[in-house]
Amino acid sequence: MGNSASGGFEDSTAVGATRQEHREEYTACIAALRAELSGARRPAPLPARRGTDDARPRIVLRKRPLFERETAADFDVITADCGGDVWGAGAASAFWVTRPMLGLDFDLTLTVKPVVYTESHAFYADAVFDETRSTAELYAATVQPLVAEALCGGGAQATVMCFGQTGSGKTHTTSGIIEELKRSLASGVVHCRLGIELT
Repeated sequence: MGNSASGGFEDSTAVGATRQEHREEYTACIAALRAELSGARRPAPLPARRGTDDARPRIVLRKRPLFERETAADFDVITADCGGDVWGAGAASAFWVTRPMLGLDFDLTLTVKPVVYTESHAFYADAVFDETRSTAELYAATVQPLVAEALCGGGAQATVMCFGQTGSGKTHTTSGIIEELKRSLASGVVHCRLGIELT
């Protein structure tokens, strides 16, 4: 089977070599997308979210940083179009996946020339956290409001799920959330039950 970013090539070794051969051109395309996202002119408007119903599941995406061995072998094709407002009703956030492509072009002399280009696809969510955001920030924006509601809001129930492929950072994120949760519970129970703020 072909690599998902192969652009039609079946041999994954050849695909990797082709990606590396054109690395500068591909990374320039990705840099252009990121510049466009940070500017006033966007490739696509972010869709509005459907209401603020408290019972609606929220989708939050987190991008982990690449490991050194990964950056040596390949380049970053994920762009986090950040927004951390999980509970609001504003525009959604987006996770952009860029697919490096290689086409073939024939000129009038029938000489084959490779054409490097990329395709970028957005996946929308309620919030997106990039690789610079800490687990504590993620917890404060996503889980802490659920904990506060459960402790002080009459015993509401909530579920937090981490989903992703092997190596995507689920264990790292979950472990950090559990540590933050321990701190919240230790201070939150006293604050809610006795009205005392711990510092």
